[in-house]
Amino acid sequence: EIYTIKKGKHSSGFHLGLSFSRTIRFSAMFLEGCTYDITDNDDYDINKLFGFSTSYFHHKNSARIGWRCNQKKQIELFAYAYVKGKRFSSYLGTVEVNNDFECTIIDTEKEYLFNVKTVDNISDVEFINKEYNATIKKEKDWFFFHYHLFPYFGGDKTAPHTMKILINVF
Repeated sequence: EIYTIKKGKHSSGFHLGLSFSRTIRFSAMFLEGCTYDITDNDDYDINKLFGFSTSYFHHKNSARIGWRCNQKKQIELFAYAYVKGKRFSSYLGTVEVNNDFECTIIDTEKEYLFNVKTVDNISDVEFINKEYNATIKKEKDWFFFHYHLFPYFGGDKTAPHTMKILINVF
């Protein structure tokens, strides 16, 4: 499914997704137009790609893969979580626009485990496999289902132009 964040907006629209699993796996691809000029962007802002809430409110307990554009016009990925209302993030690595990658987030009840796998094309016949991992500690919560967190741009800033992201949940 393609998620569109329109110019001047934060959200990709209203979407509903619930799960009783403590693991989420998805593939994603940032399409052309997902890069932006970071001179006006706050380094603290990390956009939401996809994840899940493990609480009634996602700014209390949640895990997601976050992203932002760097000066080289690459997409930087982050493990990004809220634990008891406190925000934590850990740099994962970079992906190129129009390159597919796979993500897994696992809630072990004691930590969130993040994994990203990508294949970068060097030439028509050469590829580099990359894998990024991160762990964010947490405490057990008692929420028996998760709700999905869909693409969202910025903290205090809105999308500088329309952006499209392809996400397929397994």
